[in-house]
Amino acid sequence: MPNSSDCDPGVSTTLRITRSIKRACGDCHARKVKCDGAINGFPCRNCRLAKVHCVVPDRRKRRARVSGQSSTTGEERLAIQTSTQRRVVSSEPGPTEPIAHEHDEGSSQPEVSVSHRTADAEYARQNLVEFFSQDLQEKPIQTRLTYIGSDLSTLGYLVRQQSTNQRVHHYPSSNSYAPRIPGLQGVPAPNLIPKDAFVLPPRSVSDILIGAYFQHIHGIFPIIDQKEFLTQYINPTSAPPLLLFHVICLAGSHATSTLDNTQELKSAFFRRAKALFDGRYEEDRMHMVQAALLLTWFSDGGDDVGTNAWWWIGAATRIALGLGMHRDVGPSKMLERDKRTWRKIWWCLVQFDVLVSLCYGRPQNINLDDCDTPPLGVEDFDASTGEDEVSFCIHHAKLCADISLLLRAHFSLKTQKSPNNWSASLQALDAKLAEWLLNLPSALRDRGQPTSVYKSMLFLTYETALIQVHRLRLPSTDDIPSMDLLDNDRICIEAASKILFIFEELDKRSALQKCWFCAPSALFTALVQVQAQLRSDNPIISLQAQDKYASGLQILQRLSQHWLMAASVWRLFQFGPRTDDTRTTTQEVLPSIGNLLERNSANEGHQLIANQTASKQNAAEHEILTEEREWINFLSFEEEQPGDVHIQPNRWEESSSEWQSLYWRDSLGGLDLQQPDPPRSIP
Repeated sequence: MPNSSDCDPGVSTTLRITRSIKRACGDCHARKVKCDGAINGFPCRNCRLAKVHCVVPDRRKRRARVSGQSSTTGEERLAIQTSTQRRVVSSEPGPTEPIAHEHDEGSSQPEVSVSHRTADAEYARQNLVEFFSQDLQEKPIQTRLTYIGSDLSTLGYLVRQQSTNQRVHHYPSSNSYAPRIPGLQGVPAPNLIPKDAFVLPPRSVSDILIGAYFQHIHGIFPIIDQKEFLTQYINPTSAPPLLLFHVICLAGSHATSTLDNTQELKSAFFRRAKALFDGRYEEDRMHMVQAALLLTWFSDGGDDVGTNAWWWIGAATRIALGLGMHRDVGPSKMLERDKRTWRKIWWCLVQFDVLVSLCYGRPQNINLDDCDTPPLGVEDFDASTGEDEVSFCIHHAKLCADISLLLRAHFSLKTQKSPNNWSASLQALDAKLAEWLLNLPSALRDRGQPTSVYKSMLFLTYETALIQVHRLRLPSTDDIPSMDLLDNDRICIEAASKILFIFEELDKRSALQKCWFCAPSALFTALVQVQAQLRSDNPIISLQAQDKYASGLQILQRLSQHWLMAASVWRLFQFGPRTDDTRTTTQEVLPSIGNLLERNSANEGHQLIANQTASKQNAAEHEILTEEREWINFLSFEEEQPGDVHIQPNRWEESSSEWQSLYWRDSLGGLDLQQPDPPRSIP
């Protein structure tokens, strides 16, 4: 593409006068905001206001440019990006000494640049050329990679003409990449990432949150490479990816019991992480998959379609499939450590997809028929991982994979049209789950062994799947043997009892914070089954269900301290339309039970009635709880007291004009419109 200066020297001179000097500090460059350091001297105004180090990346000596080449090569651009991407912004005041200007040797004039959009478009145009210009056979995958797709894709077809190994699906990406925040032609790029996304909590707070995450959550879902992250976090010369730092602190806020204002902490970290995620701040797309999975630990209101677990798991699935995480990376040139992390992330994503599908009754995003990633094995975990954690991860992933395949094969809309198919589907599912149960290690399968948290969480998924499948009823069940229906009812009743027992054990161990997003749904499923037993005509069955029902409501109330969905379910059972029917049925059953017992022993009968009355009084006490609970309400945007703040105060609040420019500077800024007040920020 010919240079515009070759065509019209006059125009070139004019453009050189109006263009700005291409020199920005690392902080402004990472956030894609205008830096005035090249004009007014370093440190720039943004860094002085933020009280952070104003670091100017080292500039490489460039070779002479020929006509038609862009001013910066892909390698140089990647080096600059890498130098700033790996640094977490410090909250301590930075140096105030000005940094000297740097110019290329032999250059008498400061360097000028074209607009960001022109340069980014040029990199995008050269993407395929640079990809096929590299050594696809021997070059290792160190940073970004390219998944060439299935054999149907044109890119895969072209690569197969050069590659001798037909089993390789992942290749190193070229150094060109799409920009995180595209600029506008002739207009400064808007700052789409709020500056408070780069604010870190005090080290004492982050130590607690990160420790809580790895203690309570990481062992169940090893989404993060623990050794690598902690090494970067502890080492003063390095820093973990900022996006992963925020989402880990978010999940740690969910699990910790040390701090009081955990909901405010979760909200603050969620805002920061979401801003970085939406702004595509992290250049490693694997980090985006990890972050999306950990963002499921935040309940963002009652919308379960455009946000919360369903939304984030869908986003993680799209990114993972685009990266080719569903394909075997064994034959590729990826580092062995990254291969192990890759497999663990993928199978965590499969588990999340199955669990959220069961939770909401929606189609799965992942079809395992298109996946050839090897299942998890002991070799995928290092020596620091406990035996219970390894067994849980391997067998829970296998359970979710079996459920996924069974639901697609036997419980789709097409297979539910015939009662015969429905009976055969139940038999196939029971046989597969029985096979999974028999293949469990004795420590997990033997009911005589002490119940661990990992064993409880494993069977929580197993029992929930049993209820949700066996309680299904077709519109026409005349052709189904009555014995099969009775067997299904017995399976559902027993599974509901075991689910309630599991939650009671978790509550005794103070381990409810270990539960993931689908735990309220599992308890909801069990309580619905128990509520049906309360309305049974058999007084014995109704009496047995009464204690289970009261215990389940108590646990649901405590679980709602961690999950907003649990609060919604608790209120449904307390104030829902069917609550009065349940109470009426219980009141009708109790006198009949008393009459039966009076025939044998009046004293025992009176004692049982007294116990039931006490249970009813306890249930009534639970109803008198405060309507609006602090952890259920939406967070208030009112000013907080300084003593209640655990996150470091926003460092930009002292300059309202700069803070306002973060949100309202865009390409329409020249229009004469009344701008709204800048949004408040909760530290």
